[in-house]
Amino acid sequence: MRDLGTWGTILRMAAGFALAAGSLHASVIYSFAGKDIFGAAQSFVLTVPTFLNPQPGGPFIFTCGQLDLGTCVDSDRITFANTGIGQLPELVDIDFNYTLYPYQFAARTFGTAGVYQAMGDSGNTAILTVSVNAPAPLAGAPEPAAALLTVGGLALCCLRGWRSRRPARRVSVR
Repeated sequence: MRDLGTWGTILRMAAGFALAAGSLHASVIYSFAGKDIFGAAQSFVLTVPTFLNPQPGGPFIFTCGQLDLGTCVDSDRITFANTGIGQLPELVDIDFNYTLYPYQFAARTFGTAGVYQAMGDSGNTAILTVSVNAPAPLAGAPEPAAALLTVGGLALCCLRGWRSRRPARRVSVR
């Protein structure tokens, strides 16, 4: 296969930038709905730039002010932790009114999109939905696919113009 030279490099870079642009601004949404052992409902929605991947001993702690939506007051907090113990190491601790409500989830729950059910012997039940969301494009901004098509079309036109200016190769027949 022959090297496309400068134009090939430009086309490859444009394709790479177009593919990367779609993934740069994605966000991860954690939607939680549960009930504690007394029947009190607890829920929240949290949006973060990347998946939460807590290591044992290194939790992620969020206050109510950082939540998109939640049934809590300013003194309350949500903790995403990894205990590293047993088959249900990932934990969402909800600290409402200075009372801790633990919800246990299977390993890698926080780092993978899906719908998960809390398990364990705490008696608290919950559903945690982890989803990836790409934001809507800005008003007036071109769609990434349209920009890629425009750049690709211009590059092909330039390539065709460049090739038409080159002298034709002569093949000698012996």
